[in-house]
Amino acid sequence: MSAKTLFAGGALGTLMLERRNVLMDPNFTRELHTDITPYTTAIMHGNTKTGIPDPMFKMFEHRTGVLKMQFQVTSNVTIPADRTASADVTIKDGTTLGLAGEKNNTADDSYKNFTFDVWSKDGVKKGGAYLLSVTDGTKVKFKLTSPIAIVLANDDYFVVTGNANGEGGYSREAWADELTLVQNQCQIFETPVEVTGTLYEAALKGYSNELARLRKDKQMLHSLQKEDTWLKGWSPLGTNMSGANSFVDGKLTDSDGKVVRTTMGFIPIVETYGSDSGDNQNRFSINGAAYDYSNSVDQFEKIFTNSADGDTKFGFSGRGALGFWSKLLAASRVAGGAGWDIELSDKKRNKLGFNVRILSTPHGDLHLTPTKALRGNYNQTICIPDMANIFHATYRASRFDHNIKTDNGYDGVKDRYFSDEGVGMTLIENHQIMTIKQGA
Repeated sequence: MSAKTLFAGGALGTLMLERRNVLMDPNFTRELHTDITPYTTAIMHGNTKTGIPDPMFKMFEHRTGVLKMQFQVTSNVTIPADRTASADVTIKDGTTLGLAGEKNNTADDSYKNFTFDVWSKDGVKKGGAYLLSVTDGTKVKFKLTSPIAIVLANDDYFVVTGNANGEGGYSREAWADELTLVQNQCQIFETPVEVTGTLYEAALKGYSNELARLRKDKQMLHSLQKEDTWLKGWSPLGTNMSGANSFVDGKLTDSDGKVVRTTMGFIPIVETYGSDSGDNQNRFSINGAAYDYSNSVDQFEKIFTNSADGDTKFGFSGRGALGFWSKLLAASRVAGGAGWDIELSDKKRNKLGFNVRILSTPHGDLHLTPTKALRGNYNQTICIPDMANIFHATYRASRFDHNIKTDNGYDGVKDRYFSDEGVGMTLIENHQIMTIKQGA
């Protein structure tokens, strides 16, 4: 768009003509925006990385295996009560967690001497077992440690409880896992503002300095577009949280053939790499018509279980989702409580300078704050980042460039707001999205 002029006449131009002195308070204009970027404020305050050597960046991440060491089996074998060895038991492909072979499904001698709880896929305790030997990369033999023989079925779980070693024996084989890498990239944001020299010198009503008004407006636009992008932006490179994404420059080019880099935001990352079920579920769809206290307790247990933030998390929310909780808890109080042990506080101003309402659950406190980025189709969405595992990446510091257009005695002023920034996320299971389906 060309520079804005003082006279915007013609069929489309009414702004300047309507600035005659017919206003009750000519030097005051009511503005709409207040807290427009709480998500950006929070992640910049919590963890900002500057001086990164390249606009594309990778991060190490690691999931310790000590909290969940297990596998499932696919054999209908009996572990006999006389303490003799069982027949070969086949480990189910893709079910190994916290042990050697987690990535390539190959067992080795580091499994020997582990003790296990044995559970059915339906959560019924079957007994205890001792891993005697590894026959090959997928088959192992067990002895019984509990009193009654265990008849195995497909998808039974073997969960490590410890290890037991013979007197005078040798140290068993060691095993160590490896760090993994995830990625993202910085994005160039540029928001220009331009007026002609005539408009720059003019004295107007509403705002006496039109360039000052436009600068303020474009600054808010620049900030809001970063908030939008860091929540909703897509990148053709992905973040490699599935282990299958590329890391090459130049996936996008503009109309001049120049490389365009886009950062992948919170919602696309969780939607692409998160899970709808299991212990590490982090995408939650709430049926507004049938949601009850039991549902909420189960969901918030998963939300706070993996949290590096302890018992307190931020929830950046659309207004509709915030209203859902307010109406739900109000209806519960009218009905005499209905067994709900969840409370929504009055509005509070936090230390970062934006308003929150605290949703207190049996598992922790969720500090809900509305953001203008979650409007329209995102109005019923709550984004719950784990602040210890998300950061603001700055390749070039944000700046305001003044009077950047000066060639050939240009009669005007052109400024711009400039940023080259992105977001980095690790440990996808620590971040959650809740989506309210009203009337579902």
